[in-house]
Amino acid sequence: MLPTISFDKIITENMNYYCFYDCIIGRLVLVSDGKYLLGIYHTDFLKFNLKNFTLNNNLQIFIKTKELLSKYFLGEKINFNILPLKFNCTQFQLRVFKILQSIKYSNLISYGQIAKLLQKQNNKKISPRAVGGALKNNPFLIAIPCHRVIGSNNNLGGYYIGIENKSKLLKLEGIDTNIFYK
Repeated sequence: MLPTISFDKIITENMNYYCFYDCIIGRLVLVSDGKYLLGIYHTDFLKFNLKNFTLNNNLQIFIKTKELLSKYFLGEKINFNILPLKFNCTQFQLRVFKILQSIKYSNLISYGQIAKLLQKQNNKKISPRAVGGALKNNPFLIAIPCHRVIGSNNNLGGYYIGIENKSKLLKLEGIDTNIFYK
């Protein structure tokens, strides 16, 4: 069992950094402890204050992440799994995020399919709603591709930074979002 890390503890015990990245879905903020990426967030949906962080555009982890994001937004099929991510989440969320990391560019998976995969791992019933709850706490936008998760019956599902942004990302990956009920 992996330990759950307190984000507040990370912020107060370590030197932490941030930088910005502008793209088609708005301004993103990248957060790092200098070695690991702690998150990729949309600035309109930050759940913490950046006052405890230092702006630094020159960290290697930020340079590499921005390079991968730029390639992704140019339409390249990028594997973000090469980034050193430090998760701050529950064990359940971590299991959901690990499944998402296996979803390839322009592929989709439903909340229900993820729930069934989790059930096979734990032999315990998991609801699609629980999966959705985990996804709304995804700290790594795009790198953990929660935008590739859809609802059942051709429902586009939700996206915590807005369904319009989900549609933009899916269209970028060549997915016709007009086939989905929104």
